[in-house]
Amino acid sequence: MAIDDTRSYTGVTREIFGRLKAGLVNANIAFPELDSGTISSHGLTGEFTFNETAQTLTLTIVKYPFLAPKAMVWKAIDGAIIQAKR
Repeated sequence: MAIDDTRSYTGVTREIFGRLKAGLVNANIAFPELDSGTISSHGLTGEFTFNETAQTLTLTIVKYPFLAPKAMVWKAIDGAIIQAKR
């Protein structure tokens, strides 16, 4: 797996993480009610770890959708996190 398949986001509180998860439900991406695990939707498979103490969220994309380039997937995720931080 390439290094660009993993990104860490800082300043992610429990509240922001909750807003992110709620926002991604609209994109049919459901996070389990845990602080780490697997997510999948429409050909996308990923893993996540939320560290409340360090206020970090680390996402790794394991499998990308066939028709979606990596840059488009990461742009959507980055946008969702920016929105959740507002």
